[in-house]
Amino acid sequence: MNVNFGDIVAGERVGKYKLGSSLEELLEVIESPYVISESSNTINIDIDIDNIHFFVSKKTGELSTITVFGDYKGKYLSKICIGSTLMDLEDLDIEDLEYDSMENEYNMQGLTFCFSLKNEQGDRFLEHMVIWKSIE
Repeated sequence: MNVNFGDIVAGERVGKYKLGSSLEELLEVIESPYVISESSNTINIDIDIDNIHFFVSKKTGELSTITVFGDYKGKYLSKICIGSTLMDLEDLDIEDLEYDSMENEYNMQGLTFCFSLKNEQGDRFLEHMVIWKSIE
């Protein structure tokens, strides 16, 4: 079942997938085929058909990061989605939005926006969003 349309809430969730969920809780709500892999610090779950990746911290056992990309249709504030322009994001006038020149991305509490390089017309398009939970 393709679920690539859930709303994005910074620092909280992507659709039905909630940051802070345990690995078991996450696997219970995933309805599409997935692949699990591991790195030294995380358990990674990839659902390529839905254009979404999950990262579960081995230290806490909780879902700490969700990345959406490709054809993912969900939106932030019902306006910003994959393919939106940088101008679309700037038009929202988000108070705590900051540009990180080292990473070439825009960050706010609980959400990172990663844009393409400028095209011939000077536009930059949103390629992926990273929804993350602050370390408390």
